[in-house]
Order: sequence, then C-alpha cells, then structure tokens
Amino acid sequence: MSGSDMVDTGRWHSPVRQLHNQIEQLAPSGLQHGLETEVRPFSGGVDAAVLALARQIRDELRHHAEANPGTVMEEYGIELLLALYVARHERRMFSISDLCDQSSMPPSSVIRCVTEYDRKGLIKKAHVNDNGRRIFVRLSHIGAKLMTEWLRKIEP
Repeated sequence: MSGSDMVDTGRWHSPVRQLHNQIEQLAPSGLQHGLETEVRPFSGGVDAAVLALARQIRDELRHHAEANPGTVMEEYGIELLLALYVARHERRMFSISDLCDQSSMPPSSVIRCVTEYDRKGLIKKAHVNDNGRRIFVRLSHIGAKLMTEWLRKIEP
C-alpha cells in the first residue's frame, strides 16, 4: 500500500510512519534467510520503560485497527514487529497462527509481512524440536536492534 492509503493511528502516527518508511527502504539482508534449526535467546538488555512503550504502542495500534474494521495498511506490520519485540523480551515465540491471533491483520497480510520482514532480516523463522512441521517466528537480532533504537528515540 502506498503512504496515501495510511490512516491516522493517533499520537503514534508520525513515529510509526517513520519506522515504516525506514523499513521500506531496507535492502534485503545479506543474512541467510529461511528456517533456522535453533533459536538463540535474546541477550540484549532493555529497560522496563522501553518495553512498556512497545506494549503501549502495540495495544493502541491493535485497538485502532479493531475500531476501524476492514482497514488494512502496511503500518500495521509495525504491530507485528512490536508483538515480536515484546515476545522476545519475555522469552516467547509465536507460530504463524499465534501471530495471526495476536494481530489485527488478516492472516494473508500477516504472512505477507512475515515474508517481507524475513527477506529484510528483521525476523527469523524456526522449527522447534517438538514439532518439525510448525514454523515459529521471532525477531532477529537486527530487528531487535532496530526496534530498540526506534523505541528509545520516541520514548517520552
């Protein structure tokens, strides 16, 4: 979707749009894409205020989407990144279906965002040992760094 299709996301509209534009300009990562066989835990620390801000923006984006059904925009992909950011710091992962449940986006849009963010190196897909058929998604180290920097920049 183009920038003209984006709707107001409240007070986070400008910072969310800036992050969306920054992500749009990322070239495909030189990292190996696709499936990983092991999931490394996140080792970077983040303070409670940054994590609280991530939860707040994620929730406000979700509420905005629920209040405006049928509105799908690329900026809601930021909602997915925020959900994965919070999950990473809580040492959790989401399957694709879990991520669809966590999102206000239709499953096809979630899958499209996951594919694009994987291509850009922001997320990683992984098989978990207990079920080789189910694919889990997590924020990559690059994605975590990008989100932490963005959240610290907009932190009130």
